[in-house]
Amino acid sequence: MFVEAAEGLAAAASVYGERHVILAAFRKIGIYLIRGNTNVAVFGPGGTGKSTLGLFMNGNLESDSPAKSYQETISNAEFRLDGDIPGKVIVPPGQDRRRPGNWDELFSQITSGDITRVIHIVSWGHHSTMLERSRLDSFGTTSPAFETAYLEDGRNREIESLRQIVPHLKSAPGRLHMLTVVLKQDLWWNDRLTVRDYYESGSYADLLQEI
Repeated sequence: MFVEAAEGLAAAASVYGERHVILAAFRKIGIYLIRGNTNVAVFGPGGTGKSTLGLFMNGNLESDSPAKSYQETISNAEFRLDGDIPGKVIVPPGQDRRRPGNWDELFSQITSGDITRVIHIVSWGHHSTMLERSRLDSFGTTSPAFETAYLEDGRNREIESLRQIVPHLKSAPGRLHMLTVVLKQDLWWNDRLTVRDYYESGSYADLLQEI
């Protein structure tokens, strides 16, 4: 499923202005996801916005505060949902070197049935770069083709992230619900039709069909 946080928002300023509407929408998603005291696992590559979404859903993200530097998550973080919605959101680190152990813990909970709701976070390749200087340099930031190559690499990382969790989703007992949430809408809004087609009909969607 492709989720747009707020249809028609073309800029970050609009997102700020509609932040309460967006939060209400995510709370409705939370109510749908969490029937009873259920855990929700949030996967995705590093820098796609997983921790920010966790803060957003539990009401601790201050939209009007200055932007903060990217902080690398080193272990699984838990966020209780704001209001009277039971359950919690568990966000593991997305960097490759942090996944062993952290992701394995959540995979075990998926295959045992303790986690029956999964959110996969993507951002059309717009991942944070503050801790990835070597990755930036590998594309040559002065090259005219830098943006295209860098974003394509980011989307490939999203595919690899999904590919890593697919076997565990397929082996989950009973029924499992999954959402794909595409964040950083202000960065890709002008290409929104291409973005929607990619996640609904492209390589990403092909992997979903395996589940």
